[in-house]
Amino acid sequence: MRPVNQEKNRTKHPLEGLPSRISFAVSRSGLNQSEFARKLGISPGFMSDVLRGQKKPGADFFYAMSDVFSVSADWLLTGRGTINGASGIDMTFMKAIELHIALTKSAVFENNSTAKLLLHMAKDGSLGDVENNPEFSEFFKKISLSSPEHELALDIYNSQLWTADPDAQIKNSLAAALSWFQSRKPFNPHAALGIPENGGNVSQVINHSGNKVAGRDFYEK
Repeated sequence: MRPVNQEKNRTKHPLEGLPSRISFAVSRSGLNQSEFARKLGISPGFMSDVLRGQKKPGADFFYAMSDVFSVSADWLLTGRGTINGASGIDMTFMKAIELHIALTKSAVFENNSTAKLLLHMAKDGSLGDVENNPEFSEFFKKISLSSPEHELALDIYNSQLWTADPDAQIKNSLAAALSWFQSRKPFNPHAALGIPENGGNVSQVINHSGNKVAGRDFYEK
């Protein structure tokens, strides 16, 4: 029996054709590579690396391709459909990420009780219960993202681009947003060392020289 040619029968991954599909979109635009890159807001060097398959573009790249050149992100990623088909960028998921970021920011940085309650409900998967609650609806209108947080939303979206399970995407998004703000919460050195912030009463200690060492509330008896 002749050995099976495993390389020949290997299933080709859709992303292997990504550089060629992007190259086709460039030639279709009538622009040269540098002009195309500038229209997308990226450097010609990065564009060159993408076309050679040396770098993988992120969500912002696919969004720009769709927005600027009307090129289907779904077609770019998978090769399915047509070049000018509907965008594969899931804007519902993107909006969910932005909501997760605004919610965790309000809970962690602002210590907002409503945000904390909603965050707890989101973890339990019970946010559907707040859909018709006027108090929560008003809260959602007040929270908004700054420019760095919009960039965070794109980063989270990009990290979940290849996750097939929508439920996993939502859970990962919420966890990533929460971790991001928790890691940037102001550090309290007193709490880390177990020292009360108001100084408190400090017991006297005898050091190696035999001298008494104490805090401000120490007094001799």
